[in-house]
Amino acid sequence: MIEAYQGAFMEEDGTTEDSTAGLRSNAAGPTFGNSRSNSTTKHGLTCNIICENEEEEEGDEQLPPRRTDLPFHSSHDEYVVKCSRRLLYVFYGCGTIFAAIILWQIISQHKQRHVIAWSVGAIFVGIAVPFSLHDIHMHTMHYVNPKLQKYYIRILWMVPIYAIESWLALRFRGQKLFLETAREAYEAYVIYNFYMLLLHYLGGGQGVRDILKAKSDAGDKTVRLLFPFCCFRWKRSGQFINRCTVGVIQYVIIRFFLAFITCLVEYMLDHGLGQREALEQTVFAILIIINVSQVWAVYCLVAFYHEFHYELRAINPFWKFVVVKMVVFLSFWQGLLFSGMAREGMLRPYMDYSKQDIASGIQNLLICIEMAAISVAHKYVFSYKDMEIIVEPNKMKPHPSWAAWIDILPWDVISDFREQVFNGFGLRRKMQKKNRSPKSGVGAVTSEVSTLTVMNTHVVENRSTLAAVV
Repeated sequence: MIEAYQGAFMEEDGTTEDSTAGLRSNAAGPTFGNSRSNSTTKHGLTCNIICENEEEEEGDEQLPPRRTDLPFHSSHDEYVVKCSRRLLYVFYGCGTIFAAIILWQIISQHKQRHVIAWSVGAIFVGIAVPFSLHDIHMHTMHYVNPKLQKYYIRILWMVPIYAIESWLALRFRGQKLFLETAREAYEAYVIYNFYMLLLHYLGGGQGVRDILKAKSDAGDKTVRLLFPFCCFRWKRSGQFINRCTVGVIQYVIIRFFLAFITCLVEYMLDHGLGQREALEQTVFAILIIINVSQVWAVYCLVAFYHEFHYELRAINPFWKFVVVKMVVFLSFWQGLLFSGMAREGMLRPYMDYSKQDIASGIQNLLICIEMAAISVAHKYVFSYKDMEIIVEPNKMKPHPSWAAWIDILPWDVISDFREQVFNGFGLRRKMQKKNRSPKSGVGAVTSEVSTLTVMNTHVVENRSTLAAVV
């Protein structure tokens, strides 16, 4: 019965034998014990291929065993993968012994509080970084979908960068201003990559527009926004995706540039340059701008997820969104909270550490601890095993590991960014309209040609009259 349905699906949709093979493989059910849906993904769109009656009829049939001869399972670097796992266990064993020695020295020698913070932060960084590097390594070993996996890897790099940067800022407070600025810039980069991951899974900008056009042709031509803008509607004819794109990209731009402006202002405050009251007001204004921009970016991401949650369900976007939001946005609110506590006098100076130094130190220590938990969440949320569900088995083609390290470099960011900005702000349409010849211009040219014709006629008549007189 499944084969009959697949034949009808081929006649209706014009799929090839390769697509049929992918459908038959997916109809057998997903592997790794994952029961998300008995569905197949074609160009990022998930379509059901078994109705409820067919499931009841096929329920007694035994599913075929999981195939292990596919490129996803028979990795060309399987030996390296096994060695990576063993080295990870050895590293954590040594790390546990190292952590016990550090704690014993802290307790026995009665170290000062800032030394305790350094040691505790180092322990959690030692837990988070290897865990995330192992996930990145597994993606490179099973690199079968470069278009999506490069975004996975870029997001996974967030944990090592955050953890190491926060510990360095905790340990070397003289350079914390520049280190924290680099972390804030990477926050914007993570948001961009997460949005592009969802967008490219759906087939890119054109694929999303095709989905919206299909929904528009099927019924409602507008999208009702979520609270508190539920009274407004965005058109499905490109307006929705363009405004969501602008909503995300504006935060990336604002966060990136204001991070460097904040760095400059904080540097002036620390060295007594300029009027202190004016600089503090500038910092407060920057925080308000970042907060408003951040809230709008989150709203656009939620609206995007709400509109395409059915098409995105194969990659479990909800938990991906939660994890990214926890890392990127929780760090901002933590920093804002501790800075406010320092200004209100709730934090006291310690040795040669000022109240702001204490606030930054607590913030960086918490990030080191949080990264250990986030690294565990990333192992399940951004797992390389997602590719087995996303990519059809007959289309899995393993790529060399070095290709992954080249693809994660941000060469494509500039071109993607330019394309999304042009589409989002409507600049492409404006340029096309500008290049077109307006009617007034054509009329002016026509009138000029007519004038020249009349003038030539008068010249000919004058010549004829002159010849007759002569």
